[in-house]
Amino acid sequence: MSAQVPVPGHRYVPEIDALRAIAVLAVMAFHLDPDWIPGGYTGVDVFFVISGYVVTASMTRDLAPGLARFALAFYARRVIRILPALLVMLLATTAATVGFVPDTHLTTTIRDTAVAAIVGLSNWQLEQSAGAYFAPATEFNPFAHTWSLGVEEQFYLVFPLALYACTALDRHLRSRVRAGLLLLTVLIGLSIAWSAAESGAGANRAFYLLPGRFWELALGALLFLCHREGWLVARAGSTPDRMLAFPLCVIALGLWSSDARAFPMPWAMVPVAGTLAVLCIVAAPNDAPRGWRRLLRARPLVWIGLLSYSLYLWHWPVYVLMRWTTGLERIGQYAFALALTGALATGSYLLVERRVRRSSRVRGLRRGAVVAGGLVLASATYGLLDWAFDNRSRLSQSVVTRRPEAWWSGPWRPGEGDPAPNCGVSVSGAPRDGGTTTTYRHRGCSRGRIAATLYVVGDSHAASLGTLYSRLVQETGIDVVRYERPGCGVLTLLAPSEPRCEALLSGSLADIAARAGASDLVLLPSLRVKRLGTHWTHPPMDDALAAMTTPTAVAERRQALDEARRVVPLLLATRARVVITAPLPVFGAPAFRCADAFNARNPVCAAGSTLERTVLERHRAPVVESLRVLAREFPALEVWDPFPILCPGAVCEAMHGESPIFTDGDHLGPYGNMLLYADAVQLLAGRRPWP
Repeated sequence: MSAQVPVPGHRYVPEIDALRAIAVLAVMAFHLDPDWIPGGYTGVDVFFVISGYVVTASMTRDLAPGLARFALAFYARRVIRILPALLVMLLATTAATVGFVPDTHLTTTIRDTAVAAIVGLSNWQLEQSAGAYFAPATEFNPFAHTWSLGVEEQFYLVFPLALYACTALDRHLRSRVRAGLLLLTVLIGLSIAWSAAESGAGANRAFYLLPGRFWELALGALLFLCHREGWLVARAGSTPDRMLAFPLCVIALGLWSSDARAFPMPWAMVPVAGTLAVLCIVAAPNDAPRGWRRLLRARPLVWIGLLSYSLYLWHWPVYVLMRWTTGLERIGQYAFALALTGALATGSYLLVERRVRRSSRVRGLRRGAVVAGGLVLASATYGLLDWAFDNRSRLSQSVVTRRPEAWWSGPWRPGEGDPAPNCGVSVSGAPRDGGTTTTYRHRGCSRGRIAATLYVVGDSHAASLGTLYSRLVQETGIDVVRYERPGCGVLTLLAPSEPRCEALLSGSLADIAARAGASDLVLLPSLRVKRLGTHWTHPPMDDALAAMTTPTAVAERRQALDEARRVVPLLLATRARVVITAPLPVFGAPAFRCADAFNARNPVCAAGSTLERTVLERHRAPVVESLRVLAREFPALEVWDPFPILCPGAVCEAMHGESPIFTDGDHLGPYGNMLLYADAVQLLAGRRPWP
């Protein structure tokens, strides 16, 4: 991404900076609102081609004799060009993240992504631990954009050595040059084939990893090598400037029409082809540009191109941190985000990028010293990031981070006025087919214990009762075994089970049937109504409530009831009591995102943390009716309805003062767990009629 672009004759070509400007503006617009430019993410592909072209030009311009000297010279330039601005961004973004982003299950990959970005491996980390690039959760990781730098840095690590070894880049050794070009062509073909093969179900690998993107950078490199040999370069004045219109339209087609479901292949080929064609045209000298070429030399566009690296570094953290705090949905917020990005990028370019590159002190250092200094700075940054995340609960301004025990279900700890525990508890977890199994086992009971085991089967809503399980074990001496897979509720009565969830039910049923007795109990917690909002979206309340009564929802509930008629007998055959929970209250706003003064006005919080009881009773009525049908058809099936306990008055609340009853819109927090404790003990003691 060098601003001074050497091409044949070592000329600076301002049109390349203009091309960078188009790419970065497209990416920024897409990240702000995908509806503005649906394929704007392909601006990264334009960057990849330009980077391959420019970096290869840089290598051939300053070719040191000997492989070691050549490598040190190249890596020293990359350190100076990339590292200072990157490290400043990482430090500043980490400080803001630690201070204002609540520590939740949505932020578990943030620390790993930040640390991996220091050494150019964030693309690998994201591919292995995060969702797809286009998944909503990715929008809340302020370091996710560094994946593309990781791809480039890995390319820089491998490509220069391979190119030097294959070609020696010597004009007098034409056969070696052509052998190197042939090898590069073969590698490009292999990369295209790998990317095409992985662009279906394994799209994350093709999107994030170097093998799926190598061809884009390498095509830029191959084009420069061809230009250096005098191939594919038009003579000065022989190519009309109006010829630029077609490749620019090809790039525009990619930016507007690319389909994420068929990406990188074949849609990445569109912006790549357009960029290569533009580079072929602008490589020809032209001292009197007209039309499109004159437009590409416009100073504002070229200036944005010079800022493109800093704009790319800073726009994403600004967007993400605003999504976490003030929100990023209104025109005024868009304008502020763009203005802040521009200010930070300009400061980064003038005070960091350009100052380091032009520093006489840096220029006077040996190349080995520059590389070593870069490693020292990277190590120091790693230490600072590690310290900041380790001390997050102390440094954060978020109550969610400062008081995690109040927000997230975990071991029960007796509070003031609570009885002393009767038993100790040990918690162990193990993977199994279809999910994970977590066991809460009693130990060292001082008084008589309930000789029973509670088996819990479900999704994250089963896991959110962890504090309740812990207290039940410590006070009653029962054991609890929880079978869980995210997104796999059992008998939700909303829709039929997904095929991927069948293993959870079959595996847990087999295990329970082999172990359970008549004194044991099988509990089936789940989300049994449509959500009124998510962690990142907030549909209009009327639309969210109406989702329970659409023809599709009615048909899905009918199918789910038929499925329940097949599954309930299998559960009852385990000999244990089988208890299914009735729908709990749900809310439109995620409590953990709205608990602090700096995020309380976020648009995602607009639905509030209260809702009239009558509204929620109407919302859950269709599933309550399905439960009544099941209870009539299977008299041994028990229904546990905590709704009246969680919503005792005319208004249901997600918060009780500063204590969250619900951590988000539908998962119970520790305080909500404790509200249910006394009723859960009565449930264990024996069957109770359901109204």
